[in-house]
Amino acid sequence: MAITATIEPTTQTMGSGMLIAACFSGVMQSRRYPALPGSPGEAVSRFRDDTLVIGRFATWLGDPFGQLALGVGAFVVLWSRDPQVAVASVAPIVLAMVVSQAASGPVQRARQAAQAGVASVTDLLGDVFAGAAVIAMSRTSEHVIARVQQHGDTRRRAALREVLLNQSVQALSRNVATLASGVALIVSVPAIIDGRLTSGDVGLTLSYVTWLAVLAGFYGDFVLQFRQARVALARLGELVPDTHIPQEIAGHRLGIWESAKGANRQEWLPVETGDNLVSDLAVCKLTFSFPARDLPNDARKPAIAAGIFGATFRVRAGSFTVVIGRAGSGKTTLLRTLMGLLPASSGSIAWNGVEVPDPGSWFVPPRAGYVAQVPRLFTDTVRANILSGTDPALLDLDARLASALHLATLDRDIGARLLSLSSPVGPRGLRISGGQAQRVGVARMLVTRPSLLVVDDLSSALDEATEAELWSRLISSGPVTIVASSNRPNVIEMADQVIEVVDGRCRVIRGSRSQQNS
Repeated sequence: MAITATIEPTTQTMGSGMLIAACFSGVMQSRRYPALPGSPGEAVSRFRDDTLVIGRFATWLGDPFGQLALGVGAFVVLWSRDPQVAVASVAPIVLAMVVSQAASGPVQRARQAAQAGVASVTDLLGDVFAGAAVIAMSRTSEHVIARVQQHGDTRRRAALREVLLNQSVQALSRNVATLASGVALIVSVPAIIDGRLTSGDVGLTLSYVTWLAVLAGFYGDFVLQFRQARVALARLGELVPDTHIPQEIAGHRLGIWESAKGANRQEWLPVETGDNLVSDLAVCKLTFSFPARDLPNDARKPAIAAGIFGATFRVRAGSFTVVIGRAGSGKTTLLRTLMGLLPASSGSIAWNGVEVPDPGSWFVPPRAGYVAQVPRLFTDTVRANILSGTDPALLDLDARLASALHLATLDRDIGARLLSLSSPVGPRGLRISGGQAQRVGVARMLVTRPSLLVVDDLSSALDEATEAELWSRLISSGPVTIVASSNRPNVIEMADQVIEVVDGRCRVIRGSRSQQNS
């Protein structure tokens, strides 16, 4: 018994741990849009809670066979003693099982509502913690507290409804033994008087009725566990594409059994060969559409779709291509679709004359590097953020780091003691300036020495002089191919090619701003 009590929770923990590892790997490999169905905090709750529910249910899967065999055997014994007593004894048990099955639908809906309540509270608290300073400055704390209380009340009501339904089903299924035993005794009275049942038969009947009632209780619990696991599996299915989970588990690529000391180092970067050097990048009719939406405040206008439509252009090796356009025109969407961060619905991308079947897997260092408009930094030091994703076994790692700091103009900040490699960046880079965070993102890209640099609007956080210095250093550093979005005239003047994006449509303009206006 002690061994069983140890094995079951251990198996549950191992199962949920494997599922967490597989789901995390699936999220990291997924190229779908959006990457997560909700906020990161809500995704964490799915990793934490839903995997535990599935792991617990998985340990129950072998029980129904033994319980069913026990129930059939008990009913056969009762039938052999007195069919009437057997049927009457089993009737309340069957009724309890029918009620448990009928309640499974409401139980599942209650579980969905409870998990949705948890998600809403988690999302809101994440936003509150992230914007604590803004809330304090705007003096809206009372409104925020009221909103948190409102979400908390909704979650509490949903949780109470789930608990009430679960406990009602469990109370019925677990206490049916008393009812069944009473019915068995009442029905047995005529048989005892007639001498068809002895006192030993009555004792045997009550014993087996008790076992059948245990079966009913197990069935009720199994229905609850099944419905909860179904909701959990659906939520994980929203989080992770379903093709990734079985591949990760069946392929034994989770790494949980590998020794950290003896395991082979994973090669996460492509081998540096001539194929990684871009000589020609051709984009043909590249298209990505966001879900259709209605124009705000005007119900008379038809639904429109935002995205990139039929983008066609070519980037030569060593050239500097600048993407221009007003805010919301589709510049960021174009760059993200080019890098495979958004799934193109049609069109093609060719690298050195060869079509790229999966841009998301191809455009990685050292072939390509990408800097987002708002770089995502980890809560660590400047050095750790810059070197994240870089092979720590590289012999020239220090030289790469020094070069990246110079090209990203971070050497000036370090020289002026405004920043150091050991400086903590804080949560999401909040302990350093926006311009420094932007350049840390650039340095993180440059340390891998990619052949193609794709940069999304450095002007959002850098002053004009710093941005011009950064581009000047990059261009003069050697043969490098750059695709960047910017609307600053001095950057456009440096460009070999300008692509204008208007409402998702791209138009290639050769030359500088002056040529564009002419």
